[in-house]
Amino acid sequence: DRIDDLENRSRRNNVRILGFPEGAEEGNPIAFLSTILPELLGLDPVVPLDIERAHRSLGPRPPPDHRPRAFIVQLLRCTIREKILRAAREKDKVIWRDKKISFYPDLSKDLQQRRQRFAEARQQLQDRGIRYGMFYPATLKVTYNGVTSAYSSPEEVLNFLKSLPPVISVPR
Repeated sequence: DRIDDLENRSRRNNVRILGFPEGAEEGNPIAFLSTILPELLGLDPVVPLDIERAHRSLGPRPPPDHRPRAFIVQLLRCTIREKILRAAREKDKVIWRDKKISFYPDLSKDLQQRRQRFAEARQQLQDRGIRYGMFYPATLKVTYNGVTSAYSSPEEVLNFLKSLPPVISVPR
């Protein structure tokens, strides 16, 4: 647990960007992302992004018909990371040259899997219109009727959902 926590803390200023085609950066990912990201996300071009490092995720270059590797971008300040993630969330769909670009916090594989276990519960909460949020490391907070509850396992969330009255859908 300690090692996993240390690994995730070391990634706290990182952003994982999916969707840019292989070779789009033309050998200089920092310069590419420094110019493209403010334009794509509507960020102030005067404020520098302060990218410390940027590279494609490890592994061999995929064939043209496969999904491109992700960019891992390490920023100097976590406030810039939050601005990037917030702008991407607010913009909803980010498109660059007919390619959908996605932005995520860079988390360890283990933590991603722990968060992914909540997918079904999150979908059910979304279908019912119940507010929720995923918090570090893998805690789902649900706000229902003004009361906020925190759940560390998807089974707890599903049990909570079963305890709610059934949803009655009204035909339009």
